[in-house]
Amino acid sequence: MIACASCQTRFPIFSFEDEADTDSIGLCSAGSCASPEVVIAEATNAEWNEIVETKSTALPNRIIDALGRDDFRIAQVIRVEKMAAAPQGTSFAEYRKLYRRPIVVYSCPCCFVGEATLSEELTLQQFYVIGGKVLMVGNLELI
Repeated sequence: MIACASCQTRFPIFSFEDEADTDSIGLCSAGSCASPEVVIAEATNAEWNEIVETKSTALPNRIIDALGRDDFRIAQVIRVEKMAAAPQGTSFAEYRKLYRRPIVVYSCPCCFVGEATLSEELTLQQFYVIGGKVLMVGNLELI
């Protein structure tokens, strides 16, 4: 779940984890601002290029056509904030203490003006417990 600092909306996104980064190229998720629902779809080359250019319209339109709903949006990455480099000569043990994961900052897909960051990581089971639903567009399945 990501949360917007401006509108306080919690928005579901799906994180893809594969053996190799190339295994999930083209897989995208779209979430709903109104409910804990997420759609997983495989983008075409043209749709993927639009997403990379942050001009995504084709994939959301295909999701609308497939599901008959217009409340799903794609969270766009604005930037990734990395921690400052450790000073030269820092031991590995000290580096591990200082290390902070990069922070991915998204444009808020709900209010369109705020910025959203990760607020909570949930397993699929935890997502289902809070009433979450995962919908598929195309020939995809969760395994």
